[in-house]
Amino acid sequence: MTLRLEIRDRERHAPRRPARGIPHKDRRAGPTGRTAQRLTVRLTSALAIGAAAMAATAASAIADPLSITSSTPPDAAVIPPQSSFSSIPFTVETNVPGLSGGVVIELATRNVPGRDGTLADDFVIGRGYLRESDAYPGTYRGSVLVTQAMPAGNYFWQASGTIYQLTPPYGTIRYVSAPVALNVASPPPEEPPAPAPTPPPAPEPAPAPSPVEPPLQLTLREATSLVPRVIRRETRRSPIPGTLKTRCHRRSTTAFVCSPTWADRSFIYAGTLRILETPDSYRYAFRGLRARISCLTRRSVRACAMRVEW
Repeated sequence: MTLRLEIRDRERHAPRRPARGIPHKDRRAGPTGRTAQRLTVRLTSALAIGAAAMAATAASAIADPLSITSSTPPDAAVIPPQSSFSSIPFTVETNVPGLSGGVVIELATRNVPGRDGTLADDFVIGRGYLRESDAYPGTYRGSVLVTQAMPAGNYFWQASGTIYQLTPPYGTIRYVSAPVALNVASPPPEEPPAPAPTPPPAPEPAPAPSPVEPPLQLTLREATSLVPRVIRRETRRSPIPGTLKTRCHRRSTTAFVCSPTWADRSFIYAGTLRILETPDSYRYAFRGLRARISCLTRRSVRACAMRVEW
């Protein structure tokens, strides 16, 4: 009796062996067939979503050609020289209506492309935002604000725009036109009037002693580094990194003239900053224009620009 109880107790606690021909299911060996199938479906869906996102991103980074059927000024047009902060009217007719925010015009001194496919920012001297006509889709009108003088020479302008797709497939489509030539020529000189009879020359006065100028203290590099400090002091805001562009040159031993353009979170600025060195410090004066960024998406530069003086 005791022997039988011991044998039954051993059989009860002994691990069950799988039947011959049927593989033993060990949970530590990995997921079952149904669980593996579910994981495969989830992994395939995730890879498909990632591939679709990468394809949409790649498609949005490629700029489609923006065909300009007519423009004012036309290709290779000739206009008179422009002064700084002047406005040039533009009208562009394209094959793409409904561009979000209208058409952006960039005016540059050289036909050198940048990394985004438009004219390089190093040579851009003017930008403008053209609004689409309500009566004539595909026709955009506005003006370009020139931030510096345009003497006689060859210039180039380029149009670009974006369409935001709010329905599947989601993404953005960017359009960029080919650069268009713009020539600036001075008007022919007027004929000088007949010379009047010259009176006899008067005796030359004795030359006055030339004043002794103080030695140079402020260098050109130091004057350029003062520009962002002056901007932060007067606007209470720092320029967005990468938007501040300035060129300074010396007018005298103590005076500098700079032409900065920059943008902060709300406004775009362009103007002339004059810096005068004093014996113990320096003085400055700024005169230019600023435009609210939100206004430029709806209206022209001339309507949004406001004069600013410090």
